[in-house]
Amino acid sequence: MINMQYDCLLAASGMDSIDAAVFHGVDEEAIYTWIGGDEEPPQYEIEKISDLICRMAVSVAEVLDHVLEQTEKHGAGPDLLELGLASDDQEAGILGWPNKSVHKMVLGMTTAQMTEIGIKVSIVPRGSTAPSAAAADAFEKGLED
Repeated sequence: MINMQYDCLLAASGMDSIDAAVFHGVDEEAIYTWIGGDEEPPQYEIEKISDLICRMAVSVAEVLDHVLEQTEKHGAGPDLLELGLASDDQEAGILGWPNKSVHKMVLGMTTAQMTEIGIKVSIVPRGSTAPSAAAADAFEKGLED
């Protein structure tokens, strides 16, 4: 019988079985046994993926709060919010995410929130446009401070 708990957590994370195997430090077959219900994932692995999903939600909320603060401060929101997607798992790791799939899910969740409040979003490869490059530079400078 399918382990619905882990299956739902995996779906919420945006990871596939390969990403999940790397994230948990197990082989892909272990992920299949967890999803299939043949073996229960260890509780610490449930907590690990749950923590990741909560961090994802917090990140989305922080972006929403920032945009709403700026909107209140300036009297209007941005016409277009540009978000930069990591080019690979290594770049996603620099941003604090375990892989590109998770980063992509966070950007999708952020896009949904922005759409809900009437702000258009453009997702581009991180650093590929002037605003995205400026945001990437600001992020990297923040890491150096």
